[in-house]
Amino acid sequence: MDQKPWEVCSDLQEDRLKFVADIIRHVRRESAALYNPEDGDGPWSLGCRNYERLINIIERESHGKSWLSVKRKNNLGFWAFIGPVPIKFCKTDLMNASAEALKINSDDPVYQPQNVFEFDESTWHWRFIIETDEFGEALRIRIGQFTADGNVKNLHEIPMDDSAWGIIPTSKTLAEPVEIEKPKVSLKRVAKIINDEK
Repeated sequence: MDQKPWEVCSDLQEDRLKFVADIIRHVRRESAALYNPEDGDGPWSLGCRNYERLINIIERESHGKSWLSVKRKNNLGFWAFIGPVPIKFCKTDLMNASAEALKINSDDPVYQPQNVFEFDESTWHWRFIIETDEFGEALRIRIGQFTADGNVKNLHEIPMDDSAWGIIPTSKTLAEPVEIEKPKVSLKRVAKIINDEK
Protein backbone atom coordinates (compact mmCIF):
# COMPACT_ATOMS: atom_id res chain seq x y z
CA MET A 1 0.00 0.00 0.00
CA ASP A 2 1.25 3.47 -0.90
CA GLN A 3 2.39 5.78 1.86
CA LYS A 4 1.86 9.51 2.02
CA PRO A 5 4.96 11.49 0.99
CA TRP A 6 5.49 12.87 4.52
CA GLU A 7 5.38 9.30 5.87
CA VAL A 8 8.27 8.40 3.55
CA CYS A 9 10.23 11.62 4.03
CA SER A 10 9.38 14.12 6.75
CA ASP A 11 10.60 17.03 4.60
CA LEU A 12 7.72 16.45 2.16
CA GLN A 13 5.11 17.92 4.48
CA GLU A 14 1.61 18.30 3.11
CA ASP A 15 1.51 22.11 3.42
CA ARG A 16 4.78 22.36 1.46
CA LEU A 17 3.47 20.12 -1.31
CA LYS A 18 0.27 22.17 -1.50
CA PHE A 19 2.28 25.38 -1.68
CA VAL A 20 4.30 24.13 -4.67
CA ALA A 21 1.17 22.65 -6.31
CA ASP A 22 -0.60 26.01 -5.93
CA ILE A 23 2.29 27.70 -7.73
CA ILE A 24 2.00 25.16 -10.55
CA ARG A 25 -1.77 25.67 -10.83
CA HIS A 26 -1.48 29.44 -10.75
CA VAL A 27 1.27 29.56 -13.41
CA ARG A 28 -0.68 27.24 -15.68
CA ARG A 29 -3.92 29.17 -15.21
CA GLU A 30 -2.23 32.49 -16.09
CA SER A 31 -0.43 30.97 -19.09
CA ALA A 32 -3.68 29.43 -20.37
CA ALA A 33 -5.34 32.84 -20.15
CA LEU A 34 -2.63 34.27 -22.45
CA TYR A 35 -2.76 31.35 -24.90
CA ASN A 36 -4.18 32.46 -28.25
CA PRO A 37 -3.84 30.04 -31.19
CA GLU A 38 -5.44 32.62 -33.53
CA ASP A 39 -2.42 34.87 -32.94
CA GLY A 40 0.03 32.05 -33.63
CA ASP A 41 0.42 30.43 -30.23
CA GLY A 42 0.88 26.68 -30.26
CA PRO A 43 1.54 23.89 -27.77
CA TRP A 44 5.29 24.58 -27.91
CA SER A 45 5.01 28.26 -26.95
CA LEU A 46 2.48 27.42 -24.23
CA GLY A 47 4.77 24.73 -22.82
CA CYS A 48 7.78 27.06 -22.88
CA ARG A 49 5.86 29.82 -21.09
CA ASN A 50 4.63 27.38 -18.42
CA TYR A 51 8.06 25.90 -17.85
CA GLU A 52 10.07 29.12 -17.68
CA ARG A 53 7.53 30.85 -15.44
CA LEU A 54 7.47 27.83 -13.15
CA ILE A 55 11.26 27.90 -12.75
CA ASN A 56 11.36 31.63 -12.08
CA ILE A 57 8.41 31.76 -9.72
CA ILE A 58 9.50 28.78 -7.64
CA GLU A 59 12.94 30.35 -7.41
CA ARG A 60 11.44 33.70 -6.38
CA GLU A 61 9.08 32.11 -3.86
CA SER A 62 11.97 30.12 -2.35
CA HIS A 63 13.53 33.31 -0.95
CA GLY A 64 12.82 33.40 2.76
CA LYS A 65 11.73 29.75 2.89
CA SER A 66 14.41 27.50 4.37
CA TRP A 67 12.64 24.40 3.07
CA LEU A 68 12.39 25.42 -0.63
CA SER A 69 15.29 25.96 -3.02
CA VAL A 70 16.15 25.72 -6.69
CA LYS A 71 19.29 24.44 -8.34
CA ARG A 72 19.77 25.42 -11.98
CA LYS A 73 21.63 23.06 -14.26
CA ASN A 74 21.90 25.61 -17.08
CA ASN A 75 19.47 28.27 -18.27
CA LEU A 76 16.52 25.90 -18.44
CA GLY A 77 17.47 22.78 -16.51
CA PHE A 78 16.52 22.89 -12.85
CA TRP A 79 15.57 20.92 -9.80
CA ALA A 80 13.41 22.15 -6.97
CA PHE A 81 14.37 20.96 -3.52
CA ILE A 82 11.92 20.55 -0.67
CA GLY A 83 14.37 20.34 2.18
CA PRO A 84 17.14 18.09 0.85
CA VAL A 85 14.77 16.19 -1.46
CA PRO A 86 15.20 16.95 -5.19
CA ILE A 87 11.96 17.07 -7.17
CA LYS A 88 11.34 17.41 -10.89
CA PHE A 89 8.14 18.24 -12.72
CA CYS A 90 6.50 16.28 -15.48
CA LYS A 91 3.41 17.22 -17.51
CA THR A 92 1.80 13.98 -18.59
CA ASP A 93 -1.20 11.72 -18.28
CA LEU A 94 0.30 9.16 -15.94
CA MET A 95 -1.78 6.30 -17.36
CA ASN A 96 -0.38 6.95 -20.86
CA ALA A 97 3.01 8.39 -19.94
CA SER A 98 5.87 7.72 -22.29
CA ALA A 99 9.26 6.62 -21.03
CA GLU A 100 10.61 9.99 -22.23
CA ALA A 101 8.08 11.92 -20.12
CA LEU A 102 9.23 10.25 -16.90
CA LYS A 103 12.87 9.92 -17.92
CA ILE A 104 15.42 9.93 -15.14
CA ASN A 105 18.87 11.11 -16.11
CA SER A 106 22.11 9.83 -14.61
CA ASP A 107 22.91 13.39 -13.44
CA ASP A 108 19.60 13.83 -11.57
CA PRO A 109 20.35 14.43 -7.89
CA VAL A 110 19.20 11.65 -5.60
CA TYR A 111 18.12 11.88 -2.01
CA GLN A 112 18.57 8.90 0.22
CA PRO A 113 17.99 8.98 3.97
CA GLN A 114 21.70 8.38 4.58
CA ASN A 115 22.44 11.46 2.40
CA VAL A 116 24.25 9.26 -0.12
CA PHE A 117 23.97 10.88 -3.54
CA GLU A 118 24.63 8.28 -6.23
CA PHE A 119 22.79 7.06 -9.30
CA ASP A 120 21.36 3.58 -9.47
CA GLU A 121 18.72 2.27 -11.89
CA SER A 122 16.63 1.17 -8.90
CA THR A 123 16.91 4.46 -7.00
CA TRP A 124 13.59 6.16 -6.34
CA HIS A 125 13.14 9.74 -7.60
CA TRP A 126 10.34 12.13 -6.60
CA ARG A 127 8.30 13.71 -9.40
CA PHE A 128 5.36 16.10 -9.50
CA ILE A 129 3.03 14.75 -12.19
CA ILE A 130 0.86 17.47 -13.75
CA GLU A 131 -2.18 16.36 -15.72
CA THR A 132 -3.70 19.13 -17.83
CA ASP A 133 -6.58 19.98 -20.11
CA GLU A 134 -6.08 20.95 -23.77
CA PHE A 135 -5.24 24.55 -22.78
CA GLY A 136 -2.56 23.53 -20.29
CA GLU A 137 -4.49 24.21 -17.08
CA ALA A 138 -3.76 21.74 -14.29
CA LEU A 139 -6.57 19.26 -13.75
CA ARG A 140 -4.69 17.13 -11.26
CA ILE A 141 -1.28 17.25 -9.61
CA ARG A 142 0.25 14.22 -7.99
CA ILE A 143 3.59 13.44 -6.42
CA GLY A 144 5.16 10.04 -6.47
CA GLN A 145 8.38 8.08 -6.57
CA PHE A 146 9.70 6.66 -9.83
CA THR A 147 12.66 4.56 -10.90
CA ALA A 148 14.58 4.76 -14.16
CA ASP A 149 13.13 1.39 -15.14
CA GLY A 150 9.52 2.66 -14.80
CA ASN A 151 8.39 1.51 -11.37
CA VAL A 152 6.03 3.79 -9.44
CA LYS A 153 5.17 3.91 -5.75
CA ASN A 154 3.74 6.24 -3.12
CA LEU A 155 1.63 8.15 -5.61
CA HIS A 156 -0.32 10.89 -3.84
CA GLU A 157 -2.80 13.39 -5.29
CA ILE A 158 -2.39 16.90 -3.95
CA PRO A 159 -5.85 18.38 -3.32
CA MET A 160 -6.92 21.46 -5.24
CA ASP A 161 -7.35 24.48 -3.00
CA ASP A 162 -9.12 27.18 -4.98
CA SER A 163 -9.01 29.50 -1.99
CA ALA A 164 -5.25 29.79 -2.50
CA TRP A 165 -5.51 31.10 -6.07
CA GLY A 166 -4.05 34.53 -6.48
CA ILE A 167 -1.95 34.49 -3.32
CA ILE A 168 1.14 33.92 -5.43
CA PRO A 169 1.19 36.74 -7.97
CA THR A 170 3.48 36.24 -10.95
CA SER A 171 4.04 39.98 -11.27
CA LYS A 172 6.23 42.08 -9.02
CA THR A 173 5.03 42.83 -5.51
CA LEU A 174 2.66 45.76 -5.51
CA ALA A 175 3.31 48.88 -3.46
CA GLU A 176 1.30 49.59 -0.33
CA PRO A 177 -2.13 51.04 -1.08
CA VAL A 178 -2.55 54.80 -0.73
CA GLU A 179 -5.61 56.37 0.82
CA ILE A 180 -7.23 58.96 -1.42
CA GLU A 181 -9.65 61.61 -0.24
CA LYS A 182 -13.20 61.33 -1.41
CA PRO A 183 -13.71 63.62 -4.44
CA LYS A 184 -15.44 66.92 -3.68
CA VAL A 185 -17.68 66.88 -6.70
CA SER A 186 -21.44 67.22 -6.57
CA LEU A 187 -24.01 67.25 -9.34
CA LYS A 188 -24.47 71.01 -8.81
CA ARG A 189 -20.74 71.60 -9.27
CA VAL A 190 -20.63 69.45 -12.43
CA ALA A 191 -23.63 71.39 -13.85
CA LYS A 192 -21.90 74.70 -13.03
CA ILE A 193 -18.68 73.56 -14.77
CA ILE A 194 -20.62 72.52 -17.87
CA ASN A 195 -22.55 75.85 -17.94
CA ASP A 196 -19.35 77.83 -17.49
CA GLU A 197 -17.77 76.07 -20.51
CA LYS A 198 -20.69 77.06 -22.79
